[in-house]
Amino acid sequence: MSSSALNLVPTLSGNNWIQWSDLMTAYLQSQGLWLYVDGSINLPSLAADSASPSEKHAKLLTVLDWKKNDQMAIGAITLKISPSLKVHIKANSKDTWNELKDKFGSITHGTAYKWVMKRLNFRITGNGKQD
Repeated sequence: MSSSALNLVPTLSGNNWIQWSDLMTAYLQSQGLWLYVDGSINLPSLAADSASPSEKHAKLLTVLDWKKNDQMAIGAITLKISPSLKVHIKANSKDTWNELKDKFGSITHGTAYKWVMKRLNFRITGNGKQD
């Protein structure tokens, strides 16, 4: 998938966490980045001082690859949040996601009311289109 798939993710404004998080999760999964965000793939450690130069080099490449993928995840998240929310971007994608979830993931009375009203006003017109 390309950046055109990212266009399907709305911009997080603060009150659209559920829709945003579902679509952002799907996008990150499609890019092979979600396991970095949910913490399944952790930052590997560097090789021990006693390791051979080739082992140190291989370990360093693994760390750099992890950092590259984690930064790609942060980049996608950053592109799809409103500018005022960018203060919640952290040093890694897992901490960023958890910060956003902590701030916007709980359901408030206003959000619940908005959902109920949207469902109550939902109707299908005679031509099969949703209003």
